[in-house]
Amino acid sequence: MSLIVASTAMSAFGAIQKGNAANANAKAQQAQLISNAKAERAASQRAAIEERRQAKIAQSRAVAVGAAQGGALDKSGIDIFQALGEEGMYRSDVMLAEGENRARGMEYQGQILRAEGKQAKRQGQMSAVGELLKGGAGFMSQYGDKLFGPGDGAPTGTPSGLGMRGNSPPWGPS
Repeated sequence: MSLIVASTAMSAFGAIQKGNAANANAKAQQAQLISNAKAERAASQRAAIEERRQAKIAQSRAVAVGAAQGGALDKSGIDIFQALGEEGMYRSDVMLAEGENRARGMEYQGQILRAEGKQAKRQGQMSAVGELLKGGAGFMSQYGDKLFGPGDGAPTGTPSGLGMRGNSPPWGPS
């Protein structure tokens, strides 16, 4: 009898532990993804700053080449100078947008993992309840007649041996 109870308890405990472990794992993975998202944003900001720096270098070269050719910047030189600056800003904005997009993807993936972890925890709890019910049914199937008298193992009245006659309620026959 105690083997059935112990086995049922262990199965229920194992189901809960499995769900809790999956939930803890999902939390850890989500935390890592959030950390990765922050790192991705920082990396894209550094890349954007570098793009702007490179644009300024290109503008500086354009001014130097114009001066080396013997004069100040004319209209076409100014247009090139302006185009180089705009291109640098565009590339910088693209770097930021791509980094933000990757970071949001990581955060979303973390949210999905977290939801899966919560679901695994609930699944473990429900499996534990199922194990307890299954164990109770097995217990009743094996020992119900000994506890409640002959029949299908299901209680139909007061357990025998407690001073009651048959299946009559304690207040007397109906």
